[in-house]
Amino acid sequence: IRFLAKVVLGAVTGALIAAPLELAFAGYLPDAYVGQHTGAFATIHAALGASSALGLPYLYGTLLAPPKGHGALAVQSWQMFGGFVTASVIVLAVLGFLAARRALLLRAALAVGSALVVLWSFGVQPVQPILERVVPVAKRVWVSRYSEPSWEMALVVLACFGIEAIATSKRRNAILGVVAGAATLGGLAVVFHEAHTTLVSETSVSPAHAADATTMLAWAVSFVLAITVLAVVSGLGERLVHRGRAAGPDERLVHRGSPGGGRPPRSHSRRRVPSLGKITAAAAGGLVALDVFAMAALPPLSAPRSEAIDMGPAHFLAAHLGTGRFFSYGVYHPDYGSYFGLAQLDTNDTPVPKSWSQYVQAHLDANTRAIYFGSRPEKLSGLSPIQALVANLSSYEALDVRYVLLRPSVHAFGDAGGHLADGVRLVYEDKLAAIYELPHPMPFFYTTGSSCSLHPDGTSAVTATCAAASTLVRNETDMAGWSVTVNGRSATLTQAGDLLQAVRLPKGTSTVTYSYAPKHETLGLGLFAFGMVVAMGIPFGARLRRRRGGAAATAAVAESPRAEPPAPRAAGAREV
Repeated sequence: IRFLAKVVLGAVTGALIAAPLELAFAGYLPDAYVGQHTGAFATIHAALGASSALGLPYLYGTLLAPPKGHGALAVQSWQMFGGFVTASVIVLAVLGFLAARRALLLRAALAVGSALVVLWSFGVQPVQPILERVVPVAKRVWVSRYSEPSWEMALVVLACFGIEAIATSKRRNAILGVVAGAATLGGLAVVFHEAHTTLVSETSVSPAHAADATTMLAWAVSFVLAITVLAVVSGLGERLVHRGRAAGPDERLVHRGSPGGGRPPRSHSRRRVPSLGKITAAAAGGLVALDVFAMAALPPLSAPRSEAIDMGPAHFLAAHLGTGRFFSYGVYHPDYGSYFGLAQLDTNDTPVPKSWSQYVQAHLDANTRAIYFGSRPEKLSGLSPIQALVANLSSYEALDVRYVLLRPSVHAFGDAGGHLADGVRLVYEDKLAAIYELPHPMPFFYTTGSSCSLHPDGTSAVTATCAAASTLVRNETDMAGWSVTVNGRSATLTQAGDLLQAVRLPKGTSTVTYSYAPKHETLGLGLFAFGMVVAMGIPFGARLRRRRGGAAATAAVAESPRAEPPAPRAAGAREV
């Protein structure tokens, strides 16, 4: 009960400390588009050909050498899983489940739980529909991609039991080691069989993939066989060693300075000869370490040794963009604008504001979704991204898109001869990108109604001088959390059109300032402060209780009439 109380206290304290993030996210969700997290992930599962993550992670080649043929399954092998386990871990996990002599319930829970999650990841019937009905909100989670840490951790713990089983040198472990090795090799055979069709198509395009697959398979099988042999040697070899010894088990204590035999004095040194089980267990652990480190080293070792980085487009935008935005297709993928500190219209995120999601499909590209706007493939039904860009160029300009980045070989606004559409100008070009300037982008701040003189100070403040009452439009998504002040007084934000922010301005000069804070942020910060007080108070409280308990025990001993000094220790007695 005390342990459970500590666990609950830790969980509550952690939730309090994380309250600003939790409440901000909870307040954002009602206004957010969450993509496939509404239940569509119930139909998304990894193909069996992507099972190479189970023991054969580089069956299709390294991360930076993707297949060039029909490599859908090869790509899925990395997209569908967040990691992998090596074959050596799998064979030890099977051995640990079968041969360990303790923690039966824990081993069963780890084995059954990891097996069910893996089957669920591949959409195996009837596991998948049952679990999606039993586990809360499971249909909103991409199980195959985000469940990997759970079953990987389970197999790692079971592998620790496997090493422990080898160290015990039980005869039964020799038989169970063979069973574990055979089961693992059978599993690898199934994985290889499911990948065979893809491998055949890939090797027809690039023969190097055959060498990758052969090397990966030989590597995994050799480690499984080596660990199986170690389990057999530990189980049978120790018994043979014992039969060959004339002395009892105490002979393994080699005493120095004790010619007469018997137990040496405590001052004498002694050396314990490791048992065969411990030697084989250490060897098995060494093999796992070698396997894991080799598999982890392949991605960085396969990376380019040097790469020329073209910063020209980013430098041009930084010098000319101002408060405007750029849109890129095929050059700077979504999120690179944030990396360079530049405003980019492309988005690749989940969740996104509902209003932005609706605006993308209604005005920018009806054949895409806002969660990966600007990065969808060309070959889909309807207009391609380039065709949608040209057809809806005025809608892009309405969002203050001043520059468009395309590959130099893509002639979206004209022909290869350099003839551009009216008003569009090619202002920069190198081997990476061609930058086009759009003719009529709307500014970040503008007014409707009476004309005003605007003097922006970045994107969060502007000074407006209006001849009459007017409406100031800010080229930013209108969503909960934004607030505005006009001349230091709070004002009401409304929505301009389908997306942007608007506020009414009086006649004369007004200083307008915008700020953002998530919903319930004040409450979240208060809970955070309380959580920190609790977190710091827990160790102080425990220390105070120990002091009080020690003082009470000392007082009780002092007041007891039966308190007597401890009896002298007998000669030769040893402390334990």
